[in-house]
Amino acid sequence: MNPTDICELKTEILKGQEVLATIQSYFDANSAPGVFQKKDIKDAVFLAEIYVNYYTAAETIFLRISQFFENHLSKDSWHRSLLNKMRLEIPGVRKAVIRDETYDVADELLRFRHFKRYYFEFRYDWDRIEFLGTEFKKLTQLLQQDLKDYINFLDELAQEAT
Repeated sequence: MNPTDICELKTEILKGQEVLATIQSYFDANSAPGVFQKKDIKDAVFLAEIYVNYYTAAETIFLRISQFFENHLSKDSWHRSLLNKMRLEIPGVRKAVIRDETYDVADELLRFRHFKRYYFEFRYDWDRIEFLGTEFKKLTQLLQQDLKDYINFLDELAQEAT
């Protein structure tokens, strides 16, 4: 493996982390306690977009990693296949990108994103929106740590390649 290519992947992950941090900051700045008490359609749409955009940004990072290590994805359900592969360690190739705990939480947001893409009505289940808010907060913490650990892995890999 070329150290320059590894550094390029690291840079792509860091850029993706900036996007994740921006989305998380926007959520944090606009969701102080009591803000969503009305539970109206505007609030639901806002939160749904935050959850969907965050997962999509994370998935973009996963795709870059998958492409770098030439992971083959199922054409039928590549989104699910990609998320699953991110929790797999491939001996002699790469360590797992995310822990099983992160996978479980990310899977909730993946399923919601799929639902959101094909559901065009504006009737939201507030219990589900609030549950996803809890999962979103967990995911931001778990994924931040997982990506930090993965960048450390890439640094070690680049060092070995020199």
